[in-house]
Amino acid sequence: MFFLFGWGHTTEKDFGDVMHADCDNCDNSVEYFLLKQTSWFEIFFIPLIPYNIKHYLVCPVCERVRELNKQQVQASKDMIKIMESYSNEEITKKEAEKLVSYSMENF
Repeated sequence: MFFLFGWGHTTEKDFGDVMHADCDNCDNSVEYFLLKQTSWFEIFFIPLIPYNIKHYLVCPVCERVRELNKQQVQASKDMIKIMESYSNEEITKKEAEKLVSYSMENF
């Protein structure tokens, strides 16, 4: 029986903008976005089992990345939800600022 297998295939998922800050690398004032990168074990070129998952904050101008730990990933996802709620006018600006400052404590 013949099996064709491999590893190293990666997929990326953009979760959206997380926070506004100045990039240390290019000195631009940007909206960092959250990126999830997954490496897969594959059989017959079909990704089956993820074996490496990493999350990054990415500068959209120079594409410099900052790897995040689990706590920082959760804080980033919380900030995305907060900003979506604010954009949809579900919460006020004051409430959004309070929630974001609480989430930033995890960074």
